[in-house]
Amino acid sequence: MKYSHIILRYGEIFLKGKNRKQFEQQLVRNIKSQTGQKVHCIRSRLILDYFNEHYLLKRVFGLVSYSPALFVEKDIDVIKKAILPFVNSSFRIYTKRSDKRFPLTSLEVNQQVGEFIEKNTEHKFSFSDPEQKIHIEINEKGAYIFTETISCPGGLPTGMEGIVSVQVENEGDVLAGLLMMKRGCSIIPTSDNIKLLQKFSPKELKVGEASIIVSGERYSDYNGKEANKLILRPLIAYSEEQIKKELQKYISFTQKN
Repeated sequence: MKYSHIILRYGEIFLKGKNRKQFEQQLVRNIKSQTGQKVHCIRSRLILDYFNEHYLLKRVFGLVSYSPALFVEKDIDVIKKAILPFVNSSFRIYTKRSDKRFPLTSLEVNQQVGEFIEKNTEHKFSFSDPEQKIHIEINEKGAYIFTETISCPGGLPTGMEGIVSVQVENEGDVLAGLLMMKRGCSIIPTSDNIKLLQKFSPKELKVGEASIIVSGERYSDYNGKEANKLILRPLIAYSEEQIKKELQKYISFTQKN
């Protein structure tokens, strides 16, 4: 399939209120840092020109998901013809119409496009159990067509909160560092075992120390001794199995497929 753009989605909950603009600006900076691509902002939507290495977006904290899409003129006849190559099985159409000046409602677009597909292909509409979900988003600029939604890690954009040191001695420490970046913190590793952490960091990680330390200690590892610095233990209630399972999820975000 030939795509022209990528539609990005970020969590709305933490982007409300006075800090929304700051969050969006930090997210845009992180996307550019991680991918090298220019971000276009269109009415609460972040859009990229399509690029082959879009899997890099799965490493950006703050993004919830993205979809490779085809951009076409917002004309119903153009949309109908452009959507045919996307259809390969039973289908259902989902239309989101942010431009209320468009002459057809979302339901009318669904109906007309669905009828056109059935008339011009062997594939049939299915309301309850479609093998394929085809999305159409119509805004002031045009229409985007897509079928795939690729999950991203979500959370807060890294760099919105403070700076913490991360002890990097085992898998638990690596996961603790990832969770802190997901909460918006920038991290400073205390050793150079940072291969996975670096893939999710929008900045080059350098060994050092900060006034707050993050540890991957679990309750069974905790010896009760207090340190001179504040220590955060985000995995204190995790089991070893939970750590491995959660860490594997982040590893999957770094893979191309």
